Amino acid sequence: MAVPHVIPIAYQPKHRTDSIGRYADGQFLASVTYAFPEGFRPADGWEEHKRLYTVLHTFDAEGRYRDSEIWCAGTWAEQQRTPAGENGENPVLARARAHLAKLLRSLPRRAYTDIAIRPFRLTVDGVLFGLLTGEDEGSTGRSSTRTASASASRGTAATTPDPQPTSHRPRPRLPLRRRLRQDGVMTEIHTPRLLLRRWTDDDLAPMAEINADPEVMRWVGDGSVRDLELTAQDIERWEEEWDEEGLGLFAVELLASGELAGFTGLSWSEFLPDALPDVQIGWRLGRQFWGQGYASEAAQATLEFALQDRGLERVVAAVRPGDEASENVLRKLGMPAEREITHPEHGFPLTVHAIDLTEYEA
Repeated sequence: MAVPHVIPIAYQPKHRTDSIGRYADGQFLASVTYAFPEGFRPADGWEEHKRLYTVLHTFDAEGRYRDSEIWCAGTWAEQQRTPAGENGENPVLARARAHLAKLLRSLPRRAYTDIAIRPFRLTVDGVLFGLLTGEDEGSTGRSSTRTASASASRGTAATTPDPQPTSHRPRPRLPLRRRLRQDGVMTEIHTPRLLLRRWTDDDLAPMAEINADPEVMRWVGDGSVRDLELTAQDIERWEEEWDEEGLGLFAVELLASGELAGFTGLSWSEFLPDALPDVQIGWRLGRQFWGQGYASEAAQATLEFALQDRGLERVVAAVRPGDEASENVLRKLGMPAEREITHPEHGFPLTVHAIDLTEYEA
């Protein structure tokens, strides 16, 4: 049977094709996967030859191959010699996860979805990568290299089992109204009482006032307040993330008064490598807006935006023990505690809460 010129690949969360999708004017196929060099035969010392790779292949809109980023995080032998970190994860695997998250973040306006690409092949470090057809395997006789061309779970090796589902309380759905740019990236969400939108120059002064309140900043980092200049840098960075990533932190505006209440949204927190490659949800509101359900309303809309509109498979949040207000919002979102990590800079404990699309839709 003839091999089709373009091969469709279905996006499947938590399976071998959960790191595929489209970005800007092209498509991508990414994975963290184990592979042996071509021609390798099992023998003593195989542990040094089994390598863990982070792989990103890119294609144009028609499925024609463009380029690849391939990086070796280490060998199976190195994984066995290296003790697990405080969170129980092997450092070699953690390096691969973090590098894959970095590569995926480099793709502007990416969305995880089905793709259709043409067969291709390339060899790096003696390992054959690509989308190989039956004809390819028949001509080379090296079907063992096929594992390096398949897409493994995002941020995990193909042999890592999926986590067990976590029970959670259902969340009420809010009536939302969305406004999209022509490129399809959502820039506004209307909830019953709030407008979630991009940032403007008029937001600088009220956001700086929020950041200057020690009580607001009590659970943020080391608790330091931020002045007008630092707030301006924050807003500039948040807007750059929107332009580059297609997601970021929304300014939260009260529909009734037009006041800026603070922010909510999504980010990759590189200062917390234990939480990568998952996207984190967060919020920060001025003290005068506390206790009125605004944080829950804004975060609920953001969670739906992340899982249903942007195609993310999983969202996490990291909070310090004792931050009861944030923990209450997470309970309303149906995001149970998953594990404990340590802040790498300040050394205090953090609790990671998580939810995936299947749990969200249950």
